Amino acid sequence: MLLFAAEPSLSHAAPARRMADADELRAAIDGVTHAFRARAVRPRFEFSLLAWPELPPLLGRAGYLLDEQTPLLVLRAGALRPAAGAVRVRWVRPDEDLTYIGSVMRQGLELRGGPPGPDDVAELRAHMGAGLRVAYAEVDGRPAATGISFPVGGATEISAVSTIPTQRRRGAARALTSFLAAEHFAGGGEVAWAATDDPRAHGLLQALGFDDAGPRVSFTLP
Repeated sequence: MLLFAAEPSLSHAAPARRMADADELRAAIDGVTHAFRARAVRPRFEFSLLAWPELPPLLGRAGYLLDEQTPLLVLRAGALRPAAGAVRVRWVRPDEDLTYIGSVMRQGLELRGGPPGPDDVAELRAHMGAGLRVAYAEVDGRPAATGISFPVGGATEISAVSTIPTQRRRGAARALTSFLAAEHFAGGGEVAWAATDDPRAHGLLQALGFDDAGPRVSFTLP
């Protein structure tokens, strides 16, 4: 499976099925490498090390180098322990004021540089048109948190969950993450996953029912 993003550094390949033998797997790696190079994008693989232990040696022989290793947590349908509380969470529509939503995101992530510009907004809207889902949370009617779900088939990645500093410790991040997972499962999804090396985020995910699934690794061709 290949995912090509508008931002080249976000493009990556992920294994989608088991292959009969090492020769077939090596041929698949060569094919993926060619597909990236044809688009002038640096080849990159991302996957769960526990699920695909055979990949790193073959990628190493093909010249790929390990460039990231992050704890991976996985939640399966039926295992969610929903968050309770007064936090209001909803989906963001592509036709909304995404400058405002982007500003809330930037505050939560503590990014400097002011509100997002027109190009940032256009890119976010394009990603939403391609399947990215953005959620927004309020506490007592005030903006509190945002987060992202990116479904591919029956699985979705939950990422970029962040809370405005003045609204932290009020359950916004937990409620928003719970919402993202619950909505995915309500739509027929089977698995939600997240990768983080933040101990607080790790604890929040485990409280919602996510299980430790070992490291997520990424390999890049220099």
